[in-house]
Parts: sequence; C-alpha cells; structure tokens
Amino acid sequence: MVKKNTEIIVFFLYVNNEDELYNITKKKEIIPGGVFSQKKQMYIIKENEYNNSNFHKLIASSYFNFDINEEDTNNLFTSNNENNNFYSIQNMIDTIVFNKTIVKNINSVFYIYKSYVSHNTTKKIILQPKKQTRKLSFINALKSLK
Repeated sequence: MVKKNTEIIVFFLYVNNEDELYNITKKKEIIPGGVFSQKKQMYIIKENEYNNSNFHKLIASSYFNFDINEEDTNNLFTSNNENNNFYSIQNMIDTIVFNKTIVKNINSVFYIYKSYVSHNTTKKIILQPKKQTRKLSFINALKSLK
C-alpha cells in the first residue's frame, strides 16, 4: 500500500578542520503532507549549528527520497532503470517534496557541517579620547559658576 510520507529522519554530520567526521546526530521530523518546507529547514539548520559548544557552518545538504510504488518493486533490481535516482544533492536550501512510497521511515535529509574558526584578529584602535557632549559641557559650566 502506497502511503504519503509524514515522518523523515534528519542526520547532522559534523566535520572538524582536518576534514574528519567526528560526530553524527539524528532526529525525527514530522512533515505534514510529505512537504519539508524551506522555512522549517532553515530553522533546523540554525538550531544545530553548535555542537560540543563549537560553531559550525553548513557546507552541504542532501536528501534520500525513496519513492517506489508496488508496480516498480519487480523492476527495481532486475532492470537498469534510469528513473531510480533516489539520492539528491541540494545546491540551495529549498522545499523538499517527499513522494508517496511503500517503504516507511527510509526517507532522510543529511546536513553536513564543518567546524568554523574565526581568524578575525583586527583590534579597534581609539585615536582620540571621547569628547564631552554639549549637554555635559553646559552642566559642568553651570556647576563651576556656583
């Protein structure tokens, strides 16, 4: 029986500065009507930027949409069907529509983060001390007259 996807698994893969995978986390997300909106994705991406109190930047996003129906199961492994492209890479974060499928809980989204270290070492240099405002200068002048 073909069903509409209502739940997906979201994987977060964290890579350090030496390009080594050091942590993987996952969570289930409810997607009404099989639509994973761009707004919800942006919220999830922002929410998971920090891992082990380190900031990470998103470097890649992809998803696995296994949308096969009962008629295609016989031809899945026997023929070289070009239409069986279940894995897609996202160049930009956009709404993902998960099609109906006979398999439950296999559709997934993958976000790959890389550790980010700021190399900004610019220091603020103050050339002149701050001057008093006119109001403070006026008040100080009045105090000196008393």
